[in-house]
Amino acid sequence: MDDLSPTQIQAALLLAAGLRLNTVAKRVGVDRTTLWNWRKTETFQRQVSEFTDANMTAARNAGSYMLPKAMRRLAEIIDAEPAEAPTPGDQIAAAKLLLEYATNWHVIEPIERAKQEMEAKLQAEEHR
Repeated sequence: MDDLSPTQIQAALLLAAGLRLNTVAKRVGVDRTTLWNWRKTETFQRQVSEFTDANMTAARNAGSYMLPKAMRRLAEIIDAEPAEAPTPGDQIAAAKLLLEYATNWHVIEPIERAKQEMEAKLQAEEHR
């Protein structure tokens, strides 16, 4: 981070948060071409990647905290008698959310594991 200006760091944070190039350029007060050129540098790319990883870790941690509670509540809605459920549509929506989460988790977890294995191999090769 020492090699980047405060403006570049702010731009890296905004890109890592998912904002579009034009939006980031306007927010930090630089031309879109300038931001495009920054994105080509290894230092800037590394900083965006670090911020993205930090965002993902924070989201995962927040999800880990709230997920069990949310899952229990969704299960309660699904299991509720029709008269007790907010609406029958809510029961279907809750079931869809649980299925979507389960499906996404089965897809994301192996990808994340493979990514970590590849990063470990690359680091091992760099230390040879």
